[in-house]
Amino acid sequence: MTLDAVQVPCPHCRLSSPPPSPALTYWECPGCKHAFFLRRCRACHAVSHVGAQQSWHHRWQCVWCEHRNFGFSRLGDPAAATVADLVADIARRDLILPPGDADRQTQPIPIVAAQAASTGLAAGGEAPPASSTIPLLEAPALPEGAAPPEGAAAAAYVWTRPEGAAQPSPAPPATAGPHRWWRGHRWTVLAAAVVLILMAVPAVVLASHASRMPHPGQAGPTRPRTSRQISVSAGSVRTVYLQGVPGQLTVTSGTGATVTLTGKLRWSGARPAQARSTMDRTAHVLRLSYRCAAGSPCTENYRLTVPARTAVILSQPSGQVQLDGLAGPLRITAANVSVTGAGLRVPSLTATITSGQLTASFAAPPRQVSIALTSAHAVVRLPATVSYTVSTQASSGSVQVGVPQAPHSSHRLTAHLNSSDLQLQPT
Repeated sequence: MTLDAVQVPCPHCRLSSPPPSPALTYWECPGCKHAFFLRRCRACHAVSHVGAQQSWHHRWQCVWCEHRNFGFSRLGDPAAATVADLVADIARRDLILPPGDADRQTQPIPIVAAQAASTGLAAGGEAPPASSTIPLLEAPALPEGAAPPEGAAAAAYVWTRPEGAAQPSPAPPATAGPHRWWRGHRWTVLAAAVVLILMAVPAVVLASHASRMPHPGQAGPTRPRTSRQISVSAGSVRTVYLQGVPGQLTVTSGTGATVTLTGKLRWSGARPAQARSTMDRTAHVLRLSYRCAAGSPCTENYRLTVPARTAVILSQPSGQVQLDGLAGPLRITAANVSVTGAGLRVPSLTATITSGQLTASFAAPPRQVSIALTSAHAVVRLPATVSYTVSTQASSGSVQVGVPQAPHSSHRLTAHLNSSDLQLQPT
């Protein structure tokens, strides 16, 4: 395979795409927007993808040989590699992502015959292969008068008479007594008893079910709720504040003048999640607050639509946030979150990200961008039609600036980094 024909596969969406700049030490999938660091595996010595949310000094797994490597570091990692190294390994070794794990919950389960289990496994024998079934064992015949073995295996034995043996003498006729009638009709009585029992069982089941049925006008038993539908709509809103719970959040810019929030809130404990919405008519601020109850984990799947110039303030504990086409001031505080923004026309962006990643692409130059990263990775793409005044403060971090700069520009970018990476790229 030649280097020009190499396509870089994505371990997340499994799609392949042309490689970006060969000097980069990270790679972002253009399809699913997941970002990866590039590190060389100690086992197979191939350059592997490492998720952008990988924790420092924790193990990471090679996507090619699945070896678990030690000592990951975002900065100064001796195993760091470039896109050019990854492309060279793929071309030289014809690397292909291994197939996904099989769904073990849907594998066929063999049926083992009861007599085989009682005779083979109960006697201490080894279990048969999982892909086969065990045929019923035919127990050896015993001479008449011999006692079969005790236990479940006794049912498999049959009585036989040795070949050539004389027939036994007929039994003497039964004398009259209280048990003679029972000996002649016992099987008839037992069959009738079985029929009566089979007829009585459905009647008992129906009666029990009827006793649990609610009477007319009486509410029946209800199952505890584990989810609720969220639907909020408000007009004349200048600012929306949303306090979310772990899960998926999509924020889009609408054409109308109404703020709407729709979706579902789920919880897995006995106590339901808490939901609250208030509207400050004087300040035109809509507050939407959602919290998990104590001991009752919860998740969200929301879609927030706001008018074009409405300011948005988000607080997201974990999950994924998608921002599309927003044009009002934007502030986001998130932890363990992957934030992706596309087509942004916001005049200002303030983002505080902890242990996550941020990818923001602007369609119009912002006046103010302020980013604070802690153990996080961010890529901000800005229009190169204007120059920016860039001010950074980093402790154990790195900043790559690829946009035009001017010391006294009206477009300002401020970054505070702690064990993080920031890249400012032109769109």
